[in-house]
Amino acid sequence: MVNTLSFTDKKRVRKNFGKLKEVSKFPNLIEIQKNSYDEFLLENESPSSREDRGLQKVFKSVFPLEDFSGSARIEFIDYSFQKPKFDIVCNVTSKPESNPENIKRLLVDQIFSTVRWRESVINMSKGDITNFIELGPGKVLSGLIKRINKEVKINTINIENDIKDLKIWTI
Repeated sequence: MVNTLSFTDKKRVRKNFGKLKEVSKFPNLIEIQKNSYDEFLLENESPSSREDRGLQKVFKSVFPLEDFSGSARIEFIDYSFQKPKFDIVCNVTSKPESNPENIKRLLVDQIFSTVRWRESVINMSKGDITNFIELGPGKVLSGLIKRINKEVKINTINIENDIKDLKIWTI
């Protein structure tokens, strides 16, 4: 404590809070993020017993989908996690991955890691991928891909007719 006189000639008491011995423990934010991801996915619960929360709630809030004419309707039944039918190129590593556990881990890592878009496109091109499809309005990603590799073929899907006109391959 420092004793000094103020303008009113009374002693002022200064407290130094920098020497407090009890410090609160800081939580592991990465672990909290991973747990919240697991809670959102609800993958360890069977589809029939899932509560209306997380991804289940998202799907239920969006479905059913109907077209404007009312001639088509899509209902949500349930979701499950399975091994992908083809490799997924991850933003974090820029390499293909097929193991579901690794894909889930990489999705979490994506939150705090650098996106390796250029390396991903280069690695896909080296892996004999010659066709790319951009979904959504505009051609921003198509332009970026063409700057990286001018040899690849790119299709963009903006409207339903674009899908009908697409005759590259079938899965």
